[in-house]
Order: sequence, then C-alpha cells, then structure tokens
Amino acid sequence: MRTYEAVFILDSRKLEDDGDAFARGIAKHAKSLGGQVKQRISMGRRQFASPIRKLKAGVYWDFVLDLDPAQVAPFKEHYRLNERVLRVEVLDYDEASQLSPAELSRAPRREYRDQGRGDRDRSDRGGRSERSERY
Repeated sequence: MRTYEAVFILDSRKLEDDGDAFARGIAKHAKSLGGQVKQRISMGRRQFASPIRKLKAGVYWDFVLDLDPAQVAPFKEHYRLNERVLRVEVLDYDEASQLSPAELSRAPRREYRDQGRGDRDRSDRGGRSERSERY
C-alpha cells in the first residue's frame, strides 16, 4: 500500500450539500478497492483560471488515501465518466509538502546555481566594450 493524494474538481450545479455525499462515496469506493481514506478536506468553491466545460467555478475536494498501486488506474477510471467530476488527479503523497510554513523555513534549501548554469553575473559574458569590438 502506498499513500496517494487525490484532488477532485466537482460541478457545483450537480451537487447537493457541497459534495459531502460524494466524498462519502469516494471513501466507500476506496474501501472496495482494498484501500482507506486517511483524510478528506473540502476546499470549497473556487474560480477557475480558464473555463472547464464552459464553467467558471467548481467545488474542490482533497483526499489522502492508502491504496495499492495497481488499484490507482481503476480508481481514476471509475470517476472519469462521472458527470459530477470535472477533473480528477491522483498523485503520490509527499508528506514534506504538507509542512507548516515554520517547518518549511527550517528545511534545507536547494542550490540551483550549481546545476550547470554557470555564474550569472555580467563578468562572464563580457562588457559592452568587448561586444562592440566583435561587431
């Protein structure tokens, strides 16, 4: 069993009670596949950056669930043709991404400068006088 995060965007016009019944159905479906829902969070109604199926907003739900890796595709496929579901995305759950801002500030930072980009100051590119001489 692995831990996954599933994010659903639901059509608010086709929901009653902001998707609570739908969320209970997801828990039952995960259980039928041998998994379990560890956490479910209603993120509420949000506006889209660009329309989805001519809609400007939807209801977001976030689930953290334990599921066998072989059952992820059937889980997603079950909701693919559901008319209440606008989008569904299942991702590997990264507990580090769930850190509080205070914990994130203490986490080690990556240095991107040492990844083959070289030093980005002007000294390695040459000054204006050198460029004018070349042309």
